[in-house]
Amino acid sequence: MGRRCCSKHHSCILPCAGLSCVCTWPLEEGSELNKTVIMAVSMQQQSAVTSTVVVAQPTSGGWSTGLCDCCSDLGTCCYGWWCFPCMQCQTAAQFGWCLCMPLLDCCWIVSCCLRKSMRERYGIHGSCVDDFCIPCWCYSCAWCQMAREVNIRERSQGGATVVITQQVASSQQVMAT
Repeated sequence: MGRRCCSKHHSCILPCAGLSCVCTWPLEEGSELNKTVIMAVSMQQQSAVTSTVVVAQPTSGGWSTGLCDCCSDLGTCCYGWWCFPCMQCQTAAQFGWCLCMPLLDCCWIVSCCLRKSMRERYGIHGSCVDDFCIPCWCYSCAWCQMAREVNIRERSQGGATVVITQQVASSQQVMAT
């Protein structure tokens, strides 16, 4: 539960962490309440700790290669042709899933889920209908496309990154009244 920064207005409440003052009325310039809020904000700014988080952002768009684009990566195509279960397991493992998940792929459930997860992680446009229909109609082509996508994304991992800076207030902040 937060505490009130003033006694007049009931809509101005400071959260427990004291990160912000939520006021729904205008403050008069030079008033005692205005000075109190300014003083509280400046105290928060002085005792705030800054932490930086780096998050890799996938590029949005479509799949890097087409569904029947085997000529773009003959190694993956041959791997899929000669040892399809090995390619499936390696693709799942590279993506961060359990190595043996593709071996449990009855009724294309694992394929559909992996394809959907890949789309979401890499920001690829599509739908759940596509994720279901493509493995149903062309199972090996769908897996080769997913293997190429994982390989391409792994090679270009040093792509776009976003730096997020967040201020976290210390637990010893006291509101000046």
